[in-house]
Amino acid sequence: MFRFGFFIVWVTSCLACVVTPCLALAAPISLPKEVGPKPRIIAPSEYSHHFHLAIGPIRYSTFLNRETLFVVGADKSILIDLKSGRQQNGPEVNKALTGARSASLIAIGTETGLRVFRNKEGQLNEIVHFETRGTVSVVHILPQAEKVVFQSAEKELAILKISDRSTEAKLELDTVPLALAFAPNGRHVAIVGRDGWIRYRGQFAGGKENQYWMRRVQRAEHSTISFSPDGRWVATASAGRVVVFDTLNGRQLAGLERRFGEGEVRTVQFSPDGSRLACIYSGESAVCRVWQTENWKEIAEYGVFANGGETLCFSRDSQLLATYGRQGELWIWPFRAVEQPKNHLTLTQAWENLDSDEVSQAQAAYQKLLSAGEEGVNVVIDGLKVIEKQNQEIKKCLKNLDDPSFKIREKARQELSQQGTRAASIIYEWDTSKMDTEAANAIRTLKLQLEEKGFSPSQNGLYGNALRRARAVSLLEKSTSDEAWKMLKNLADEEEPSYAQREAKAILSTRKDRP
Repeated sequence: MFRFGFFIVWVTSCLACVVTPCLALAAPISLPKEVGPKPRIIAPSEYSHHFHLAIGPIRYSTFLNRETLFVVGADKSILIDLKSGRQQNGPEVNKALTGARSASLIAIGTETGLRVFRNKEGQLNEIVHFETRGTVSVVHILPQAEKVVFQSAEKELAILKISDRSTEAKLELDTVPLALAFAPNGRHVAIVGRDGWIRYRGQFAGGKENQYWMRRVQRAEHSTISFSPDGRWVATASAGRVVVFDTLNGRQLAGLERRFGEGEVRTVQFSPDGSRLACIYSGESAVCRVWQTENWKEIAEYGVFANGGETLCFSRDSQLLATYGRQGELWIWPFRAVEQPKNHLTLTQAWENLDSDEVSQAQAAYQKLLSAGEEGVNVVIDGLKVIEKQNQEIKKCLKNLDDPSFKIREKARQELSQQGTRAASIIYEWDTSKMDTEAANAIRTLKLQLEEKGFSPSQNGLYGNALRRARAVSLLEKSTSDEAWKMLKNLADEEEPSYAQREAKAILSTRKDRP
């Protein structure tokens, strides 16, 4: 039996030696050709248009209307009619570096100055040609005003009035600005510096400046920044990471990481309806990625840029996305409308959740109150009145920490502890210099308890009742009712300075037409 088995193995081996070379000759191995990265498309729809543009590196682009694209390259600009596919030369803009838009105004920063155009039904008319001493690589248009903010020196920003071409104000910075954007209300500005910090300031255009918060981002030579249309979020990208912050307290809502080979982020932008956030990457595996802001989940990825992505823009109705590659590739992608999730909160629950640490809960609460119209405004007004009473109780408890009676002191400590972050702003502002040692230590213990829960006063964020009041002011600003106006006046007349008080004053100063 053993000999027979050995014989079978010997025969099989001999056959393998003969047959294998024959098979190799019959079917030679072919190595794959170097064809570069394959296109990746994970999206709700296919592209609707594809162009190759010969205008140099793309610097800026925007939809003039649903059918017309204005694309600015380093060499020249063009206008594209999406209906016919026809391209024609646009305004002469040589050596362009960057661009910005607000309503009908479009500003282009160049190596020699500023060019400002007015868009009227798809037609561009130049209204400003402003020469500067240096390059303008950072530019933005103040919302609701015909003013352009631009980098006037290495660490300086200036405001240009379009009406008379005069420089209205200047702001000295601690670092070289890489990108800036104004909030839709025109009162707040976010600046990303070369030092790796994003700074969020208030009332830059006239009046006292307030730096509300600072956050560390990755250092890079290029950065980009965008506000959501309602001003509640600001997204910035430095190197390969996109970070979204809550504008009121600087807390991070989402961190969107790059994948291997995607390179740095060239552009980040919210859609005009606020439902999406898109960014485009450079690098060997360049892609454009899109997230849904309702839950920060990725809903689309377009990987068609073999030589790196450059910039992007949404149409004004948020239904089209134009994406550009470094070699002049232009792809346009249509989107279906985003289905809004059902909001089962009551208005009372929404008010209670307005300062929630859970981003999704706070977001749903804000949307519920906003969508409820005047009914939501009335809940906000009643809630602000309750907060005023709660604040008085918190101050009373802080005073009672110094009471001779142990029962009163202990009761006050327990009540303050139960309030959590809703009492934080008052606790940290409380003067302990005239309190005895035991009371001062009790307040110190309360602060430690808050910091263990993530409260960080050194970063000037808003929490608890201070955050609810700030979001309430934002909701009141969107209302035209007399009751909302009266509540804003009450907040503005408060003696103690706060975010809500400053914002209420600023809102009233721009709405002088009300009684």
